Amino acid sequence: MNTRLSRRELLLHAASAAGGISLGAAWLAACSAPSRARRDEAVNARSARVLDAEEWRFFSAVQAQLLPSGPGSPGAREINATGYLDAALSDAAVDLGDVERLRAGVATLQERARTTHGKAFADVDAAQQEALLKAWQRDEAGEEWLGLLLVFTLEALLGDPVYGGNPDGVGWHWLEHHPGMPRPRQPHARGRA
Repeated sequence: MNTRLSRRELLLHAASAAGGISLGAAWLAACSAPSRARRDEAVNARSARVLDAEEWRFFSAVQAQLLPSGPGSPGAREINATGYLDAALSDAAVDLGDVERLRAGVATLQERARTTHGKAFADVDAAQQEALLKAWQRDEAGEEWLGLLLVFTLEALLGDPVYGGNPDGVGWHWLEHHPGMPRPRQPHARGRA
């Protein structure tokens, strides 16, 4: 019996789960960054609210590893995961501890990338990024950090586009989800469970 879930099934289960999220190796599949995505990242980084340009590049690379684009399925870039992350971290309701934990993870992974490969995390190839993430996932702090970032990434995929992720409902279309009514009209402080 094949018990392996498709990426879509995994996301549907993750979206319905109220508990913690565990990372699987499927989330850490290699993903290449087309030049258009780099231009989009540069434009988005200039209008960032919380993240500086280097943090934007870093989170874009990690989120592309967590949610890679696939044939017929949106990835982190298509759902504007880093733009959503930046907007969410600027929200007055965000736990400031989450912001600090995410920034601490940036420092840890950047140091590991520079020590191991002599480059920033975003500048190493996808296979090296995957190896760095898998190695860090084995540490409790790394697993917690990746879980936190995955929550924000899934929010970008599944949330209403008014909050900055899921542009034009691309994630909803992919999951064949039809949002309920009424939908939010404007951004407001978002609560986190």
